[in-house]
Amino acid sequence: MKTQWLAVSTLAFLVGCGAAADNSGTDEASEQSGESEALTSNATYNFGTAVHAGSCMDIAAASTADGAQIQEYTCNGTSAQIFQTIALDATYFKLVNPVSGKCVDIAANATANGSKVDLYTCNGTSAQAFKFVASGSSFTIVGKQSGRCLDVTAASTANGTKIDLYDCNGTKAQLWTATSTTSGSGGSGGASGSGGNSGGSGGSTGGVGGSAGGVTVGPTGLLHPGILVNRGMLDFVKGKLTTSAAPWAAALSKAESSFLGSKTYKATPHANVECGPSSNPDIGCTDEKNDAAAAYTQALLWYYTGNKTYATNAINIMNAWSAVLTQHTFDNAQLQASWAAEVFVRGAEIIRYSNAGWSPTDIAQFTKMLNTAYLPLVKDGSTRTGNWDTSAIEAAMNIAIFTDDKTEFDKTVSLWRARTPAYVYLSTDGAQPVQPPRVGAMSSSGLAGYWYNPKKYLDGMTQESCRDLPNSGTQGFGHAQYGMAGIINAAETARIQGVNLFAEQEQRLTAMLEFHAKYLNGASTSALCNTQIAGVSADPMWEIGYNAYANVLGASLPQTLSLVQKIRPTDATHHMAFETLTHANIGSAGL
Repeated sequence: MKTQWLAVSTLAFLVGCGAAADNSGTDEASEQSGESEALTSNATYNFGTAVHAGSCMDIAAASTADGAQIQEYTCNGTSAQIFQTIALDATYFKLVNPVSGKCVDIAANATANGSKVDLYTCNGTSAQAFKFVASGSSFTIVGKQSGRCLDVTAASTANGTKIDLYDCNGTKAQLWTATSTTSGSGGSGGASGSGGNSGGSGGSTGGVGGSAGGVTVGPTGLLHPGILVNRGMLDFVKGKLTTSAAPWAAALSKAESSFLGSKTYKATPHANVECGPSSNPDIGCTDEKNDAAAAYTQALLWYYTGNKTYATNAINIMNAWSAVLTQHTFDNAQLQASWAAEVFVRGAEIIRYSNAGWSPTDIAQFTKMLNTAYLPLVKDGSTRTGNWDTSAIEAAMNIAIFTDDKTEFDKTVSLWRARTPAYVYLSTDGAQPVQPPRVGAMSSSGLAGYWYNPKKYLDGMTQESCRDLPNSGTQGFGHAQYGMAGIINAAETARIQGVNLFAEQEQRLTAMLEFHAKYLNGASTSALCNTQIAGVSADPMWEIGYNAYANVLGASLPQTLSLVQKIRPTDATHHMAFETLTHANIGSAGL
């Protein structure tokens, strides 16, 4: 591991030296040699105290419970001494323990000297916001709410000494150094390799700026990796897998045993993917969807296991398609392009920012494919029906992030905001649903037909809840779940990029989840639609929404929880893939 010394002059996130306490006449920490490097957002560190060489900031007894004491303890490399720095703005960070997903916190929002520093569920308050202020070769950690420093009580050197809040005074008891736990770990544990944190010889291949050791900030401010998962989320799950914890271990096994995770997987690329209604004809349609899902699956397995075979497979799949694909044609061209792009780009983003060995030339070729064979079909959404639109929006959002196009990303957020209230009904909308965007206004009867003739508009019902009839080839709620997945996936990606669409539509989307979960859990659908729909069954799309609302925002979702527990661990179909592995119970990890 390599010590990451605070370099205020090179890090916009951190405050200048002038903000530090006046240390004249105090017992300052001695200068330590080392290459001056910046702490980065989303990287993980051990924090060593200057009061006693070899002692670290530590969670007492490696507890994951709210209220666990933050203390001084001999550095031992355990997860109880690892903290992820996540930027809240240009000055302040939260410090998250990746195993628990919880934050360093000032207990009870206190500001007085001696206030307890503990571990607590991340809640976005100022009691969990800290800035790093340079002090020689070390730094102080200053609480936003109090302006006071994290302090080793009475400058004690004993194991178990409590860390508390105290007036900043520049003594060794308040001086810290940071040692990266991601540097040099290769692709499976982080993007920086032998070159360290700033893109040296082992840094991010084909990256576009920022730091390879934590989050990479692109030229337009978009964050990488930042499509459906980010490094903090990936690292949280990877930490759980080291102890074979449930439900992640079973989910990993499911991905590994899937044909999509085969170590001998080979791509079947096509120059022209020709897809008719219900993929009839199917000239490359199934091949493309499978290969996109395999690229994503192999990328996940590479990150979680460190097995380079998976990285090589993902790269080979993406290179094979980008070498030949030119277009999508026939009736289902737009939907096919959406489904493939939604998933292909997730895998590409992980591979690009995990030191997997994907060359800049190959990345450029893949980018060209996205811009020519996919983006023209998805960039304006779709007016066909709801699930086409939600998938096109997610696909365009993913491409915008991969290509670092902030203007295009902002456009997709606007498209999401227009489609979501027109896809999911709430009684507050009035007697009828919101009119669909980008089409002419519909009459009452036209709108009812567009919604496939429900008996009554109910809170949480979607535009396609009544669509799937017996013998139609799709199970009940099948198209509804396609549409729901596009909405949820795009909201998760936007949240990683700092736009909280989940909070904007919490009432609508929690009603959507609970409404459909109720019937997927066994309630009769006979009273919902004027034409009885096919038997319902769950698609693998429920973990992301449940985590976002129940685990992060605290919503009560009993029906959704029951369904999630029934279908774990989930597999992959269309644009839904291995969500138990990536999102089960991750809480606010990485956010």
